[in-house]
Amino acid sequence: MGLHKDEGAAAAALAEECGEVVQIISKYYRFGGSWDDLPPGKSQTRWEQLESEMADLFYQWERLKATREG
Repeated sequence: MGLHKDEGAAAAALAEECGEVVQIISKYYRFGGSWDDLPPGKSQTRWEQLESEMADLFYQWERLKATREG
């Protein structure tokens, strides 16, 4: 997630994060290997990437819930 994670529509940001999670999981199954592999050109393992994107996803989920409740 960029420097502006609190900007823009929460639902749109949540959808974007869902897409990033799907992409990481899809690449894991497409290219095989281990969750502990370091993909070419990346500084995090697949598992670390997934953890980071899941944290971003949950953040945006909480943001969306707050806009609905507020």
